[in-house]
Amino acid sequence: LARAGVTVLSGMALGIDSAAHAGALATGAPTVAVLPGSPDRPYPAGKRALHRRILAAGAAVSELGPGVAVRRWMFPARNRIIAGLSAATIVVEAGERSGALLTAGFARDLGRPIGAVPGRVTTAQAAGPNRLLAEGAYAVRGAQDVLDQLFGAGVREADDDDRPELAPELRALLAAIAEGRDTPAALTRAGIAADHGLAALAALELAGYIRRGAGGRFSVVP
Repeated sequence: LARAGVTVLSGMALGIDSAAHAGALATGAPTVAVLPGSPDRPYPAGKRALHRRILAAGAAVSELGPGVAVRRWMFPARNRIIAGLSAATIVVEAGERSGALLTAGFARDLGRPIGAVPGRVTTAQAAGPNRLLAEGAYAVRGAQDVLDQLFGAGVREADDDDRPELAPELRALLAAIAEGRDTPAALTRAGIAADHGLAALAALELAGYIRRGAGGRFSVVP
């Protein structure tokens, strides 16, 4: 996901959260940690090194001021922020009482997509994702399933290249921008972006093929 230009946002907790941050950092991409306590007090304390790496390449955010100790009520509040900042929420593992299910509930209330990684029905940590799937979440078998939910079928999962291979319709859109049709209005008038509109432009921008400049004009990234 990070190689495809998607910013990974999580809660820096032990397990999946920390692995998500570390995976994004390994690709050289930024990542965002939403902390339950104040931003200057990384939680859990054993993740101070990861906290420093996240700050160097991305951001750590909190709704609390400096010096505030972590309390139990802060975790649901943190999960609400994660759901609010995320274009989609993905649950990889979660027990029946996991806070990840609370995050998914907030995402559902906001009308955001919810994805879940299927697991064995006899595995406790698969109970949460399997329940979400039964309630209508989409199945996540890999990064491509998430990209399809975010951008349609336009963006392909990245391989060893820094930027993902583009589907034909996005290549045509990129060519049009290179020819000077560099605003959403100009592209729409030309019929280039009629089907995908701003979502296709966002996909190209997130994948690193174009950048937005002054006046909303786009330019091709070499």
